[in-house]
Amino acid sequence: LGRPSQAPTLNQQQALLVASQLEPDAATYAKNISSEYVLLNYTNTSASTSHTNLRNVPVWLVQYQQIPLASTDPSVDPNAPSHATYDLYVFLDANSGKELLAISV
Repeated sequence: LGRPSQAPTLNQQQALLVASQLEPDAATYAKNISSEYVLLNYTNTSASTSHTNLRNVPVWLVQYQQIPLASTDPSVDPNAPSHATYDLYVFLDANSGKELLAISV
């Protein structure tokens, strides 16, 4: 990730709104939401995905943190954590608002 030198077409509030429409569950249930305007470099290393390589693309990175996982039935998986969470990173094109990449960890 790098720092863009030009101003984005979408402002921060617009980016958050678009991301919340694309990822409504994450937007509703995340404990923390933040965003940052950055340059994205991404090299696709998997032939099974349709993502293209991206180089110095100005994006809004919207971070949804501590999203609760759906409860699992303890009878199915007794070792599953009862309060597990995950984070979601959404990369929106800063000019069009199109979702370029979403990564869940």
